[in-house]
Amino acid sequence: MSSRKTRADAQGQLALVDAMVFFAAMLLVSGMLAALCMPESESPQKATAGSRGDPATVLRVFLGSSLGAPVFLDKPMAFMLDSRQEVAECLAVEIQAVESGIAVSCFRPLNDILLSILVTLCGLSLEPSLEVVRMTDLQPVTLIELGHELSKSQNTYAGSTELPGSGDHVHLVKLELAPALLPEHVDV
Repeated sequence: MSSRKTRADAQGQLALVDAMVFFAAMLLVSGMLAALCMPESESPQKATAGSRGDPATVLRVFLGSSLGAPVFLDKPMAFMLDSRQEVAECLAVEIQAVESGIAVSCFRPLNDILLSILVTLCGLSLEPSLEVVRMTDLQPVTLIELGHELSKSQNTYAGSTELPGSGDHVHLVKLELAPALLPEHVDV
């Protein structure tokens, strides 16, 4: 009697069938996930704020996002914002500095990162415009503006929220989203 056991599948066909079944199942699951994640509109020209998200939701997600990279500001005073700082906290720091007399231009590195986060959240089909306003008794005062100035004739979607922890005054963060004006045909 031999101590060697013989395999019923000497050519490895069962392993090959197992691999093919696993591959087919993986394709099916990934196809279903891709179908769930696809936007409802087929082209950027047909996109609306509803297909990418409600502006109030985009604003809430934006304010809760982290910077993702440390920001070092050296003019007129040196300080560093950690990569884990939330956008709302960064805006509160910038508001306090601007209200104490520091120019908004000193915060250009921070504002560039904030704008890139906002553009990423909105996608290519929407053009964002963010404004931080100090609410006063007489008239609102704009402190910070990010993004493109949208024309009044554009169809826009807007959302706003009060910025917590931004000092003694009430500060309102307004986000306007407009469909991006993309050319029909781009020659490459």
